[in-house]
Amino acid sequence: MALKFVLSLLIFTLFVAGLNAASNSNSITISAVPPPAPTNIENVCPRPPANTGGPETNHITYICVEWEDTSARAVKWDLTLTASGKPTVSVTVNFAYHEFTALTGSTTYTVSIVAYDAEGRKSTPTTATFTTDPADARTDPSLDISAITCSAFRDETSGRPAITCSWTNPTVPPKTVKIRCRCDSAEGEKNRFIRKVISGTLTTVTLPINRSQTTCKIFIVATFANGGRAKRHEVAPISITPSI
Repeated sequence: MALKFVLSLLIFTLFVAGLNAASNSNSITISAVPPPAPTNIENVCPRPPANTGGPETNHITYICVEWEDTSARAVKWDLTLTASGKPTVSVTVNFAYHEFTALTGSTTYTVSIVAYDAEGRKSTPTTATFTTDPADARTDPSLDISAITCSAFRDETSGRPAITCSWTNPTVPPKTVKIRCRCDSAEGEKNRFIRKVISGTLTTVTLPINRSQTTCKIFIVATFANGGRAKRHEVAPISITPSI
């Protein structure tokens, strides 16, 4: 009787061991897979139409990075921006978009992006290189005309009042300078408009004024060879006194 019990226990043990072996032979180990690297990195800052736009929409001081998350598993991204001779900028975002600002024109920047999933696993980095546009007077005042002054005087040749304006050119002169003058009349005449375009190499302009004009406003804009247009300068109103 004892022998039968021992044999039965041995057979049962061997049976269970066989089941465990079969189960282990069919088991599959699933390893944790990090999220895929970001793809299609682009600079999507809008370019302003010619001669318009401000520093908030340009490729000179901005890089607007956008990318794709093909797996939809990433919950955050680490971005690093580097350039030769420039400080490194690092940021973590929760959306597939980021604006880098206050950059330097004519500079090559490298953007590196790493994706993280909800468990903290990270992808391999993806990099992209962008070169900012050359700086112009829209974003760098040192490239624009400056020290503008205007005053009224009597033109001895014509015997009429006139206004003369002068300014200082930047190191690289503009292509043209556009002057617009609007004058009010004391005799009920329509406001008089004077428009003049001169070469950017010049730094003075003279505008003839009617005797009936009382106050004139001057607006001056420089345009550049690359198609850029500086801000409009408005000169303080100039009085045309009867004695002129």
